[in-house]
Amino acid sequence: MADMVAMGRSLIADPLLPEKASQGREKDIVHCIGCAQGCFDNLFKLKHVECLCNPLAGYENQARAGRTSAPKKVMVIGGGAAGMTAALAAHDKGHQVSIHEKTGRLGGQLFLAAAPPGREEFAQFARDLARQVELRHIPVIFNSMVDEALIQAEKPDHIILAAGSSPFIPELPGLDLPHVAHAWDVLENKVPTGTRVAVIGGGAVGVETALFLAEKGTLSTDMVKFLLVNRAEDPETLYEMATKGSKTILLIEMMDKIGKDIGKSTKWGMMQDLGRFGIQTLTGSKVARITPEGLEVEQGGTNSADQGRHRCPGRRVKTRYPIGISLKRYRHSL
Repeated sequence: MADMVAMGRSLIADPLLPEKASQGREKDIVHCIGCAQGCFDNLFKLKHVECLCNPLAGYENQARAGRTSAPKKVMVIGGGAAGMTAALAAHDKGHQVSIHEKTGRLGGQLFLAAAPPGREEFAQFARDLARQVELRHIPVIFNSMVDEALIQAEKPDHIILAAGSSPFIPELPGLDLPHVAHAWDVLENKVPTGTRVAVIGGGAVGVETALFLAEKGTLSTDMVKFLLVNRAEDPETLYEMATKGSKTILLIEMMDKIGKDIGKSTKWGMMQDLGRFGIQTLTGSKVARITPEGLEVEQGGTNSADQGRHRCPGRRVKTRYPIGISLKRYRHSL
């Protein structure tokens, strides 16, 4: 069928991929998730290749200690990416390791990262890490909230705290209003959003949240294929139905550009998607206050309260994404 098969990033993520495949151990492979954060993005920065899925990639020549002659009892608090990776490293050094996870599954915020469109493979990485934990028979205690009493009972020699991050909430008047929600809750479908949505913060998660909402009400790829194959609609109509959702979205960013913290290798596609899905953007803008009627935004050092009401018809504040970037005064009306 083929004279040669060439793989690049797949072998960076898991150098043992060919060996595992030849032995019928496909489930043990750590997959490349196509994030490009450590490989292509590093090349743009003139840095050596690294890998989100393989912490040893790029550091193969560095001297590392072998297995310990004095194993320790190690308690890892948190079963997300950091917790599982730390547990795997400690186990491979010969330590006695256990993972305490407060929920009922391993993976943590990798599943949150997998929610935006095009990021589904982050969930595969969560499953791959969980499989590596399973292969090493590392005990995992689910639904476990670690407190002082548990630590005293377990008496670990070392504790690795990998309990996950928390979102930064800026001091912004109006955050407690009922129509304000956090991006994490939106991505997990925990809160409803209306047809008119303002997303505050145009960094990576703000862009991904906007795209996540923009896909609401659009045709899925399977639907497009079905309708196209059966000639139910012409291609132009299908394109519009696949890109025009049920929401009108405004993305507001304090800095002069959207997505400054997004890697170059993925940013260009995401920026195209913003235009493709009709997401309007407002840069150089700082939200000063959220009101029951909308947003007050500052632009160019000018407060719209000094100029009277500047209406943005057809926009409604339904979702707020706080990433520590507050935004500008401009009247955004419900």
